[in-house]
Amino acid sequence: MTRPADLRITTADATTAGADRARWLTPHRIFATYLVLAGGLAAAAIVLSVDGPPLLSSGARLLAGAAAVAAMVIGVLLHRPVVKAGWWLVVAGSVAGLLATGAGFVSTAQTGDFQPEEWSYAALAAAQLPLYVAGLALLARLGGRGTKTDLLDAVTIGLATFLVLFALVIRPVVPPGSFALLVAISLPLGALLLLAMVVRLLLSVGVPNPALGLLLLGMLTRVAATVTLLVPALTSGSLQVGPLTRPLSVISYLLLGAALLHPSLRHTRPRPNPGDDAVSKRRMAVLAIFAVVAPVAVIIEVRQASEVDAVGVTMPLVAAAGLLLLLVGRLGITADMAQRRAAELARRSEDLAQAVADQQELQQQLRHQALHDPLTGLANRLMVTERLEWALHRTGAGTQALILLDLDRFKDVNDTLGHPAGDELLVEISHQLLAITPAGSTLARLGGDEFAVLVEETSPSQARQLADQLRRALRQPYRIDGQELALSTSVGLLIAEPTIPRTSAANALRDADVALSAAKAAGRDRVVQFRPELRTAQRNVSRLSAGLRRALAEDEFAVHYQPVVDTETGQVAAVEALARWQPPDRPAVSPAEFIPVAEETGLIRPLGAWVLRQACLDARPWYDQHAVGLAVNVSPQQLTDPDFADLVLSALREAGLPGNGLIVEVTESSLVATAANSDTLRQLDRLREHGVRVAIDDFGTGYSSLAYVARLPVDIVKLDRSFVQHPPQATPDGQGWAFTRAVLQLVESLQLQAIAEGVETLDQLEQLRALRCRLVQGFLFGRPMPGELIVQSLTAAAEPPAPATAPRRVGR
Repeated sequence: MTRPADLRITTADATTAGADRARWLTPHRIFATYLVLAGGLAAAAIVLSVDGPPLLSSGARLLAGAAAVAAMVIGVLLHRPVVKAGWWLVVAGSVAGLLATGAGFVSTAQTGDFQPEEWSYAALAAAQLPLYVAGLALLARLGGRGTKTDLLDAVTIGLATFLVLFALVIRPVVPPGSFALLVAISLPLGALLLLAMVVRLLLSVGVPNPALGLLLLGMLTRVAATVTLLVPALTSGSLQVGPLTRPLSVISYLLLGAALLHPSLRHTRPRPNPGDDAVSKRRMAVLAIFAVVAPVAVIIEVRQASEVDAVGVTMPLVAAAGLLLLLVGRLGITADMAQRRAAELARRSEDLAQAVADQQELQQQLRHQALHDPLTGLANRLMVTERLEWALHRTGAGTQALILLDLDRFKDVNDTLGHPAGDELLVEISHQLLAITPAGSTLARLGGDEFAVLVEETSPSQARQLADQLRRALRQPYRIDGQELALSTSVGLLIAEPTIPRTSAANALRDADVALSAAKAAGRDRVVQFRPELRTAQRNVSRLSAGLRRALAEDEFAVHYQPVVDTETGQVAAVEALARWQPPDRPAVSPAEFIPVAEETGLIRPLGAWVLRQACLDARPWYDQHAVGLAVNVSPQQLTDPDFADLVLSALREAGLPGNGLIVEVTESSLVATAANSDTLRQLDRLREHGVRVAIDDFGTGYSSLAYVARLPVDIVKLDRSFVQHPPQATPDGQGWAFTRAVLQLVESLQLQAIAEGVETLDQLEQLRALRCRLVQGFLFGRPMPGELIVQSLTAAAEPPAPATAPRRVGR
């Protein structure tokens, strides 16, 4: 009894043995084994067929053929090639040949000698040729091109060649009615067709791998063996086996078996089929020649025949009919191919015409898209530039006017109502402009909220009138998203008169844009006509802008401080931080010059952030030692920055300055303008929660009421210098100081702290003391000075200098 352990060992051994056999039985080793075994049998059969006993020779050939057929069957089953039917037909043809060899072996065993004229051998030997032909015809699909036409052409040529041989060679030497005539008809016909198929396969498929090469070589060997059997039949009138017939047959079997067993058979793949090829002139000539073979063969047969022979007449007629049918089929395929190609050409012509039409339509669409604004449908910058270039340089051009319009504070609409509402407003404005723009003029949207009107024939007065008319028309209210909006418009006007040298469209747009920028800088909602000096001013702005960027990168800025004095104690209560720019290669730049440029270019944000951090660092020791507060100006752009509160609190933390040591100064106009922005108010409230005080700077210049200011998150009101700059002879009860007194009383009643700016004389100081304005600031107590000099004012009372000699403040 086998123990479980022994059973496991036995099973493992069996598995290992099976794996070893699987590794040994590879396709290449099987093929090599076949070559050795079948090659040995074939060699023995060839030797015995030359000089050996007939029965032994026939048996050796039978064994060699059986080995080859077995190899073919194994090869097809093992490699699973494409076009299996073609390969199986090759196997079937070889089986027929093997059966013919078996019939010969039986005949030899019975009579002691081989009788090739026996019907069984002859029928089986003749049957293998059409099977081979059919197999190669199917395998021609591997060529992937012209399969039907080439097959018909090959069969036609083979059949026509057979007719020629029959009329000129076979019929004259073979007696009518004999068995040799039947053999002489079937063998050459089959051999010719097989040769045609071999050539067809060779030309279409080639020899892509050893398997097909061995197949073609084996078929050629079979054709040669058939020819050696045919020659005696034609010369002697009887079917006899020549000295080369049997060796060639054995070699043919060996090659066919090797072809189907070779490992490359599994990699045989059909080529892509681009369709039937066109009929060449050479092929048409060959087909035309063979078309007349049939009637010529019949004529030859009739002239040569001494007596009526059914086979002699019927054979050419049947072959001729078959040949004509093949030619008609070939013509039908050619006609069908021509019709399909004509239909394909017509379809492609229609497709091409449609493609051309689509291309033209697409070009028109692309050109329209390239020259028009997708939102409003108006012309865009490219189109107005082209029109402007043409108008400026055409012969006999008159006065042209280019009007640029930019909506003031349009960004506020997008920020408060959203971009869809802004887009709707732009569409409404474009309709309004279209209604006013004169006929023949070009209205364009240049981008964003900027529009352009090009008037090609006008006068200077008409151009100015049209520009102002457009500005006034756009001031009407628009109802967008349930809200009524009213916007002003800044307008830049360029008039190109014939007497002025013509410029390019790019320069004209640049000059009009300079005029537009001047209109915005002058207060918006106005028309400014271009003048050469505006270009000079713009260049100065560009120069200042470039200098500002360099100054920020190279630390050319400094912070100066101006004291805020307590009139009761004479001590410095706070200092105001002011930015100063001292380029290394030229005199200092006035804040009145670079601050507006910084605001226009957006550089005020990094500049303001740097001033805030530096001032907090400087003011920390002053606050610790003297309880002096720090006031820092904040621009409207900084105020609307969503990270403004974080920036201020970060600067305080870095410097170690408490929140109640900082005063954020915001101009009255900017604070009122941003009061509707809840995010801005929320940020100011957040700063006040940390002790930071908010001051309204230059109060009185924005024409807002104190009642409105009371609703804003402020702690200090800094009165503009206009409340202080009264004539020396003015008395406290006079009209000027009376107004100042009323404002101070209102500030006090609102529990806000007041600071008077612009104090430059002792008389002004005394008047403010009389009005109980405790905190004052001005040149009377000192100009803005570096941080190291402000320390001297912090350690002693701020005694004012001689009266009325201090100059006015230049700027921040």
